[in-house]
Amino acid sequence: MLVNVFLILVSYYVIKTVREPLILGTEVPGFLRALGIHSAAEVKTFAAAGQAIVLMAFVPAYSWFASRVDRMNLIVGVTLFFAANILAFAVAVHAGVPFIGVAFYVWVGFFSCRSSRSSGRTRTTSTRRTPATASSPSSGSARRRAARSGPGSPGVSSTPT
Repeated sequence: MLVNVFLILVSYYVIKTVREPLILGTEVPGFLRALGIHSAAEVKTFAAAGQAIVLMAFVPAYSWFASRVDRMNLIVGVTLFFAANILAFAVAVHAGVPFIGVAFYVWVGFFSCRSSRSSGRTRTTSTRRTPATASSPSSGSARRRAARSGPGSPGVSSTPT
């Protein structure tokens, strides 16, 4: 599992590096020029907005699907799906498919959503104590220390200063 998470995160950072020149090298489509968008940087801005809109539908659908599939089958299936997508994008870039930079930019959003899910953040309930909650008054060790300490205990002053 650790190797899987490591490979996913490394591949995400490599893909993220490839994403920028690919979208910035995209020619602005004619219908966007008619709307007043003339540079690839503006296309990138609108692609980020499109990515957010698409992810608003994708995340609940993925969560629904993931809750109904065995975890190992999900990991293997989604990893193979994204590997096939990377190969398809490589073929599309080599073939010179127009506007592939925009599609790849949006696709990286899906990949980043998947990579954060695979890095162990899928469970919402955790019994681990963080440093902030470990010393909270509700923790068992803090209650035991408070019960043992009393007047005359080391570190506890019984007279006001």
